[in-house]
Amino acid sequence: MKRTAYSLSLVCMSYLLMSVQSAVYAQSKYVRSVTECGHAVYDKDTLVVENSCDITVSITWTSSGNVWGTALNIGPGGHQSTGSSRDDVNEAGGVETFTCPGDSTPVTGEGKPIGTHYKGRYACQRP
Repeated sequence: MKRTAYSLSLVCMSYLLMSVQSAVYAQSKYVRSVTECGHAVYDKDTLVVENSCDITVSITWTSSGNVWGTALNIGPGGHQSTGSSRDDVNEAGGVETFTCPGDSTPVTGEGKPIGTHYKGRYACQRP
């Protein structure tokens, strides 16, 4: 009898711990990035950010110069012009892209908004 009660207590405690962990994860303000979805390409001579996945994404792009911005809610297979020419991008030393699911925004590893010249690790933060 004691062994059964002890086993039942362990099962209950395990279930409670899993429930708490699930609740914390569900309330997390961070989601997995989708770097494989966002690309910087050229359409004629203009830099375009495109979404190659079947989900909506948000893409932020930065450079060492004056080429930067954010495109929100680019649909599956969609794209958006950045307004920057190939010469602008070359002068800025190229661009870095940061891609997140559409319901989140790219932020630095410290949770701050990505600035105009940021290069480094990032996370995807929900509003």
